[in-house]
Amino acid sequence: LKFGKLQPKNPPFQVNVIRGKQLKKQQVTLSFGANLPSRAGQPIDTIRAAIDDLASSAGEILAVSAFYRTKAVTLDGAESVPDFVNACILLETNLAPEALLGVCKAQEAAYGRVASARWSARPLDIDIIGFGDWVLPSLDVWRALAGSDDPAAFIEEPMVPHPRAHVRDFVLVPLRDVAPDWVHPVLKQSVRQLCSEIDSGARGGVIKKISAGA
Repeated sequence: LKFGKLQPKNPPFQVNVIRGKQLKKQQVTLSFGANLPSRAGQPIDTIRAAIDDLASSAGEILAVSAFYRTKAVTLDGAESVPDFVNACILLETNLAPEALLGVCKAQEAAYGRVASARWSARPLDIDIIGFGDWVLPSLDVWRALAGSDDPAAFIEEPMVPHPRAHVRDFVLVPLRDVAPDWVHPVLKQSVRQLCSEIDSGARGGVIKKISAGA
């Protein structure tokens, strides 16, 4: 399966609605990561500034997670990449997924992110994790990407829920702070349930809280 130019198959909503700028308000979860300085300062300062910006450009911030430090994971196994700072927010927005993705990409660029290898060091990364109970662009495409052997596979259009969030401790732990009862619309498990392997120590990832949320 080739990603990057993949077209939706049997999309659950009309394309003109998906591409519109405004919809009925939805609760959306976003994740943030940064491991390089930006014009705002250190990574934690960048994430805080980006969250403030989104409050004026994307909707109402309902909750902000604690901030966590996690070891960087790279495609080439490089050990010299700085640790990431990660956080999540719960946002209420009437932006359509494509419009919200555009806002997130503009925020990344505003804080200095440029095109580079996937999973490389960056001043800011913002991902849409969940968009209510929507599955986009289709269940078939979601399953294909989530099950891909290529950990860096992606498509250019919005994909929700994020196809790898459910296996990433650095997403799930802060996500539990803001939306513990959100149920993954494909896996039919809540964030609390998805965190059970982390709590039991069954997974080897190390994530450390460094600052309280709001």
